[in-house]
Amino acid sequence: MSTMTRFTVAVIGTGPEPDNIVWGESAAMAYRHGEAYEGLSQCDLVGCADIVRENAEAFADEFEIGEGDVDMQACADAAREADVEWLIYEHDMPDDPAASIETGAAFLESL
Repeated sequence: MSTMTRFTVAVIGTGPEPDNIVWGESAAMAYRHGEAYEGLSQCDLVGCADIVRENAEAFADEFEIGEGDVDMQACADAAREADVEWLIYEHDMPDDPAASIETGAAFLESL
């Protein structure tokens, strides 16, 4: 008898709701992914994030994801234990890219 592998899934970059698509910025693909994960019995959709808080909240409401903040230190510790080589800071459209890189680098170094 084989055991099915289970996956815990979080969506990073939810974008706006499908009814509020901002063409050229988002096609609400995260919602398509969310629908697909809901249909897979081996996947648990447990988290989401977006630089626009309202987008993440709408996605969480749509897919019944609980509220809370991600413990980034625990994530970094788990990544180290799993021998993950890279932690990546992403900010798609910062007002000041150089400042965003500095902020991201400092944050990752603090972990």
